[in-house]
Amino acid sequence: MSSGIATPPAALAPRPNRHRTRRRNSRVSTRAEGEPFVWLTGGALALSLTMIVVLVVFIVISGSATFAPLPLVEVKTFGGPKYLGEVVDRQTFVPSAEFFAALDPRAAEKAKQEASTAEGRLVRRKLRTGNFDVTQTHFTWINDCDIEPGGETTPGDAILIERLEWGRFYGFSDALVERLARKPTTLEAELKAGLDVIAQLRAANDPKFGEAAKVAAQAGDASAQAAAAAASKVYETVRKQAEGEFAGAHGPVDDGKAEFVADDGSRRLWSATDKQDFAAIERRWDGGEASFRELQRIHDGVAARRIERQHLEEAAAGRLNKAENDALVEVRGVAHRFGLDLGRHLDELKRADAAIHDVGVPGERLRRMIERLRGRPDYDQRLVPPLDSLLNAVRADTTRETETLEREKQTLLDFEKTLPAEVAEALANYRNVRTHVEREYAATREQIDELKRENERYTWALHTVDGVEKRLPVEEVVRTYRANDLSGWEKTKIYASRWREFLFDDPRAGNLEGGVYPAIVGTVVMTLLMSVAVVPFGVLAALYLREYAKPGVIVSFVRIAINNLAGVPSIVFGVFGLGFFCYIVGGKIDETLFAAESLTGPVFGKGALIWASLTLALMTLPVVIVATEESLAAVSNSMREGSYACGASKFQTICRIVLPRAMPGIMTGMILAMARGAGEVAPLMLVGALKNAEELPLDASFPFLHLDRSFMHLGFHIFDLGFQSQNSEAAKPMVFTTTLLLITIIFVLNLTAIAIRTRLRRKFQSSQF
Repeated sequence: MSSGIATPPAALAPRPNRHRTRRRNSRVSTRAEGEPFVWLTGGALALSLTMIVVLVVFIVISGSATFAPLPLVEVKTFGGPKYLGEVVDRQTFVPSAEFFAALDPRAAEKAKQEASTAEGRLVRRKLRTGNFDVTQTHFTWINDCDIEPGGETTPGDAILIERLEWGRFYGFSDALVERLARKPTTLEAELKAGLDVIAQLRAANDPKFGEAAKVAAQAGDASAQAAAAAASKVYETVRKQAEGEFAGAHGPVDDGKAEFVADDGSRRLWSATDKQDFAAIERRWDGGEASFRELQRIHDGVAARRIERQHLEEAAAGRLNKAENDALVEVRGVAHRFGLDLGRHLDELKRADAAIHDVGVPGERLRRMIERLRGRPDYDQRLVPPLDSLLNAVRADTTRETETLEREKQTLLDFEKTLPAEVAEALANYRNVRTHVEREYAATREQIDELKRENERYTWALHTVDGVEKRLPVEEVVRTYRANDLSGWEKTKIYASRWREFLFDDPRAGNLEGGVYPAIVGTVVMTLLMSVAVVPFGVLAALYLREYAKPGVIVSFVRIAINNLAGVPSIVFGVFGLGFFCYIVGGKIDETLFAAESLTGPVFGKGALIWASLTLALMTLPVVIVATEESLAAVSNSMREGSYACGASKFQTICRIVLPRAMPGIMTGMILAMARGAGEVAPLMLVGALKNAEELPLDASFPFLHLDRSFMHLGFHIFDLGFQSQNSEAAKPMVFTTTLLLITIIFVLNLTAIAIRTRLRRKFQSSQF
């Protein structure tokens, strides 16, 4: 009997959810999804970025810390000398047995104690001690164990001095000395000049003045000797009066004292009643505090006069020399066209003019002296006739000599009459220009000498930490301060002033100090010229390969050659640039266009800005070509076809459709080219870069951009500092700072190009149809 409950058939029984169970338990391989490759590529990118960031951070920290003022540490070692300097490095090391044996016994005992508490390691510090002209070293390593107990101090009166030459000086101030040099009066100068002429006339072994001396000795009731003696007496009276007036105006000062400096070099205090002769008066500020305070008061004025003198020497004198050289080049150019060589003629004409000028100087000096003597009551007027006879005899001699020189000069001028009119006119213009230049240069030279005399009055007496005395002209001081007595604001001002000097001044002290402004100008100008040269050629080459050339073996071969050209070492491009651009192209330009200028040296047939730019343009050309081809290929064909459908020609399509939309890619190629070219050094050593360039390639004189000049470059400057300086350790801080500056300049140039590329990309990004 059944229970009444039907058993469901097996076909109707519920089946287990095998699909859900299988999904829950299945595991997909991460290798199949490519996850390890993602981690591998991401890790490689992270490692690359980390290395770049670490390098940049290291350069930024090392470069930016170069100009930070550090405290001065005075160290006294066991049985050894004292040291004063800035701590620039610190190291630990494991001492050897020989190290302990070479130490002073007290230092060895101290070293063992320090090693026992520091896991067997000792500490040493590197001091920048400077004073290279005294010690012949820039740095000294000091072991901490060599320092006496209490032998390390930071003296408040220790002074750091940055100089024009010999680098930094570390020491202490003793005194500031001001030499009150007296400028001779006009009367005194003219009397002295006349007496110098008489002294020359007395020289029996000088045939030039022999006849004049003989005539003068026979003239008047008194001899010329007596007249000369009387004139000398008047001169001494005038000089003493002038010196007395000068000395009376300079009495004792607040922080120093006026001193009498005799002709024999002896020195004593001077008073207004002292009538003895003297050479100069000195004012002294003795003691470290008084002398340093007075130096700070006068230093700005001394520095301003030094800068003005340098400006006159470089700008004014350079302008005058350029004017004379341009006139000379014009003469040589005209003469060259007529097949004439006037070099010897110009030299003889210059010597004749100089001789005519010099021969009349003694008589003019003697005449001015006699005119001055005629009006003085303390001079015996009966002695004037012998001097008049002497003057007449001198004039007779000089007249005959002048006539001889004038005849020689006239012969030269007569020769010019036989020359073509164009040549004669150029010669006349050259003589006028030279006369004007000599007159202006004499006036400029007086200003330069006056500024130099004014600065030479000041001298700073110093001594080093070990007692060596040093007298330093104040004009050589660029910056000075008490390093251990600076406030936070003063440290900031010194740091900022050093950066300003670095960016806007010229190098000094063998490029170890000072600024790199010429290198900044040279780097920027060369990079921009390189970009201007490489982009048009690269774009045109890429346009031909992509838009015009038919695919084939030759085009493939050209592309392979371009890719291989990118792997050629940069020094090879430098050798090519030197041989082709400098010697062949530049030499041909000199021969064709600058034949006259080339007589004094090559114009373009040497290393120059233009050849350096073209050499680097050739080196970076493959980068621009490849980037431009890729950007051209990325322009959709529908854009070209739409342009053709509207009736545009191929040239119009390329100019108005393809190139504007490919411009972001072209800018990318230019950015890559700038980044590589701006940092290259090897080619520049052969085609134009110099350690020190006297003139900038870009200045205010026409034609403003001078393509024929050599230039300074930051990359070459880094190479010179790191490998060519007298002390690589002293140059290391400037290497990091210059590297930081070069990276910053490249970054700014690239950032500007990226901004332009972004605007172009935004303008043409919605361009497909």
